Amino acid sequence: MLIIKEKTASARFDMTPVIDIVFLLIIFFMLVCQFIAAENFQVTVPDRIDAANPHEADIDQLTTVTVIARGEQAAFAVGPDIIGTPETENITDLLIAAIDTRLETTNPNRRIINLRIDKSIPYSTTRIALEAISESSATDIKLAATKQ
Repeated sequence: MLIIKEKTASARFDMTPVIDIVFLLIIFFMLVCQFIAAENFQVTVPDRIDAANPHEADIDQLTTVTVIARGEQAAFAVGPDIIGTPETENITDLLIAAIDTRLETTNPNRRIINLRIDKSIPYSTTRIALEAISESSATDIKLAATKQ
């Protein structure tokens, strides 16, 4: 007598590719987290900034943009004129216009902005000034951090 075994089709799902992909994703995110942690280092801003004083040769081409803390809020100034706060409508356009007005009498090949930022100002506020400077007619930028 011959016994014939019938093969039954079992529904099995091969998990090997899924496990490979999961391990690759875990490794990827572990590496990304390491890069993000490496970028968050402590920055100490010096209290003395003698190098931020303009050179006498650059005085004619220099315009100062200042981001200062005024109580709980920040304010932007171009030269001695306070332009507004980050909440001011069209603050970027106002800063561009003020910068270009102060730079229009200077040499178009060498227009320097001295950006002074108070230590307590967050980058999100400083970014407004940086955007305005980049869209203005300025050709160079010097950065300084001030305690007062």
